[in-house]
Amino acid sequence: MTHNKNNWLGNMAHQNSTLAPKGAISSNWHKRDNLCDCIQIARSENIGPVTFQWLMQSFASPEVALKALPQMKRKSARAKPFKLAPRKKCEEEINLTHQRGGRMLVWGSPDYPKLLSHIPAPPSVISTFGHLTLTTRPCVAIVGGRNASAAGLTLAKNLSMELSRRGLVTVSGLARGVDTIVHRASLEGGTISVIANGILSDYPPENKDLKSQIEAAGLMIAKTHLTQNHTQTYFRDGTELLQALRKQL
Repeated sequence: MTHNKNNWLGNMAHQNSTLAPKGAISSNWHKRDNLCDCIQIARSENIGPVTFQWLMQSFASPEVALKALPQMKRKSARAKPFKLAPRKKCEEEINLTHQRGGRMLVWGSPDYPKLLSHIPAPPSVISTFGHLTLTTRPCVAIVGGRNASAAGLTLAKNLSMELSRRGLVTVSGLARGVDTIVHRASLEGGTISVIANGILSDYPPENKDLKSQIEAAGLMIAKTHLTQNHTQTYFRDGTELLQALRKQL
């Protein structure tokens, strides 16, 4: 007999009084003391945004969810069983983020950017560095080729400067080429960088100073661990996030 996620939850509902009402999310998931529990779940192998939100709706706190996961692992017929992230690594991530002046936000929390919260499968946890208030202003996402022509770069620069002049915040990915031009041209008016790698990974290396400038005057948003290096997988995730943002804006 096989067990899917929903069948397992139905069985647990009769045994565990700590299950939250279906569809409701307890405020315990957004308490500061439970942040490490949330990060440990979010950073675990094969637990994506959909499963994370299901856990939020199913359990009264991340602590309860963590305790239930081993039993879920035994009873589930998942093709790719999940593997919990090391607790110590999660604690280090929180400390490093705070030391750098950043914040870690769990999906659904009051400060989680609205421009991200309504896209398909929003990141379960994000790290933010800079001015979160920029996400409350009208935003325009602009992305382009890393090897754009001179004419393309000029167009991106002029467009970004004009949008900035009109009070719009630009959103891009800090990659070489068009992304770099967009951020530089709109730095004073407000720009948000959604990066595919961790904040401590200086990629591309030539944008190290620009990254610092965005942290000081704009906003950096990362969905991966601080030290995560760039890979094709994370580039694809970052691009998908920007594309989803562009549809939402």
